[in-house]
Amino acid sequence: MTDQTMQSKVHILETFAKLGLVRDMQEFDNRIAHKWIEMQLSGEITGTKVSGRTVNIRMAHMIVFCKYLRDMDYRMKLKIALIEKVEEDPPRRRWFTREQIELVLEHATQMERLLISLLFDSGLRAFELQNLKLENISGRHMKFIGKGRKAG
Repeated sequence: MTDQTMQSKVHILETFAKLGLVRDMQEFDNRIAHKWIEMQLSGEITGTKVSGRTVNIRMAHMIVFCKYLRDMDYRMKLKIALIEKVEEDPPRRRWFTREQIELVLEHATQMERLLISLLFDSGLRAFELQNLKLENISGRHMKFIGKGRKAG
């Protein structure tokens, strides 16, 4: 597990604890789990509504924590099998056509053309390009650290 994943899990658990929905995790049941889900979807917690995908990820972290507590012989009221996933919206990804990319390249400076071509041809994300160093490039090969600190 990466440090980033562990920090995310800790943050979710700390945020849940600060809400004060339970004094002890033994009190965490399906009614409270459902209330927590609704609070996230409505934006009641932070003032900003979160996506179904985010809620499902957070709930998955809570479930793993509850399973860990059960493995440690901690009595839990939560019936994990009864927790339903929240409906997720389809991803909002957009792909550019070759014609759209060519149109952008026609109006770009030489340096912009190089960077844009590198992004589209390699599939790098903007922040990965930003962190790319000359020593990471050898001929036609690049080595970079991607999302989740994975080497690519």
